[in-house]
Amino acid sequence: MKLRVCKIRTLALCLVLSAAVGIAHGGGESARMGQIKVTVEKVRSGRTVDARTEAAEHLASLTQKVSSNEVTDTLVKDLMSLLDSPDDSVRYWVAWALGNLGATAKAAVPKWA
Repeated sequence: MKLRVCKIRTLALCLVLSAAVGIAHGGGESARMGQIKVTVEKVRSGRTVDARTEAAEHLASLTQKVSSNEVTDTLVKDLMSLLDSPDDSVRYWVAWALGNLGATAKAAVPKWA
């Protein structure tokens, strides 16, 4: 009897853990998008060119992992607005980030050209 109760508890624990892992995996996309939003703000508000450039480089890194179904018009517009930066290094990394988004960021092409 004790063995059966132990098996049931173990099975229940496995189910709970599997559900938690599934939720964590699904939440990764929104967490990444949250990181991108925070990083966009860092690019805008960095006190020094180095801080803004570092944030823009991080933005390019974050966008490598974004799938096309995660890309929104708002994200593309936010990134496009960063192309107005007076800093060449920031514009470079922002262009790289937009390139990582692929065809979903085609609206940025006239802005960059």
